[in-house]
Amino acid sequence: MNYGTLESKADDSFQTSGTGGGRIENLGRLVKSGGTGATTLSTTTPLINTGTVEARTGTIQIPRGTLSGAFIGAGINHWAGEFLMQGEVASWNVLINANLYGTNVSLSGNWTWQTGNLGPQIGNSFNLTSNTVLTLIPGSHKILHCPLTNHGIVRLSGSTILYLDHLLGASRLVNWNLLDSTSDDGIAVSGTSGGRIENPGVFRKSGGGSTVISGGTPLWNTGTVEAQTGRIQVNNGTLAGVFLGAGGIDWLGNILILGQVESSNVLINANLYGTNITLSGRWTWQTGHVGPAANNSFTLATNAHLTLIPGNYKILHSPLTNRGTVRLTGPTSLYLDHGLGIARVVNLNLFEFTGDDNILVSVTSG
Repeated sequence: MNYGTLESKADDSFQTSGTGGGRIENLGRLVKSGGTGATTLSTTTPLINTGTVEARTGTIQIPRGTLSGAFIGAGINHWAGEFLMQGEVASWNVLINANLYGTNVSLSGNWTWQTGNLGPQIGNSFNLTSNTVLTLIPGSHKILHCPLTNHGIVRLSGSTILYLDHLLGASRLVNWNLLDSTSDDGIAVSGTSGGRIENPGVFRKSGGGSTVISGGTPLWNTGTVEAQTGRIQVNNGTLAGVFLGAGGIDWLGNILILGQVESSNVLINANLYGTNITLSGRWTWQTGHVGPAANNSFTLATNAHLTLIPGNYKILHSPLTNRGTVRLTGPTSLYLDHGLGIARVVNLNLFEFTGDDNILVSVTSG
């Protein structure tokens, strides 16, 4: 039990002797002050930490433990194994290749996640504080099983994939600040189903060609989705807020829209549902259905530009009230399906045909 300083001056190790491994309880400071390699704790020598673990140089390799306190230094604190987290844990330099357990755990500082499972037990939950940067780097696999609430920065880098496993019924990433994809990254399903991404903050693509949110991990957006470059692919979701950027944002699958949504760059190849929806900004519609459920209705605001481009099929089932601009180009065709008894375009400003375009009947009546 260490209340003072436990110092490793070289590439040392703590190992088991005899029948059991005992443990290291650190309430003071565990320091690696020398050696460019690793100081290791054996798998049968867990670390119980409430103090400070400092890797001034090289790597401190920890395979098991119950951890709180601080992990600092110019070197690396490498977690590789099974860990129970308690309370608040601060890091300058932790590399995670581990399974992390804990309830109402707060992480602060700088963290790097390469492989492992986060929150694989019922009741687990993690929170990233406002000063936290969690960087995900290539490595198979990174799987989120529990609620992860981000008030700092979550950065996908590499390219890398974050998997969500909803087997416990609690897998979700709730982003209140910044979720940043810096490369050709992905958010995908693992296990039985994929949980969801909740974005009341900013979900940004700052690098790379394509970032894909798979159909099993729907996006619930009330914040901002920004494609600074490349394309963000959203497969299924419940969407409000703002979609913008010099890149593009693809909507695919089934999308429930809530309230008002603003776009500068959305390409629609999806089925859009919603009641009393207002669309503003610039939209491109290539394929899919608008308003295929009873009581659906859409309005284009005065600043809205909806461009229809070639693609089979574009089918309108609900009232679409245009106060902006609807432009058919390509040539292309708009199909009206009156099966619900409400399919109509109400044009209050500009409805423009730029080529050999058509408005046609689909299925039951037009």
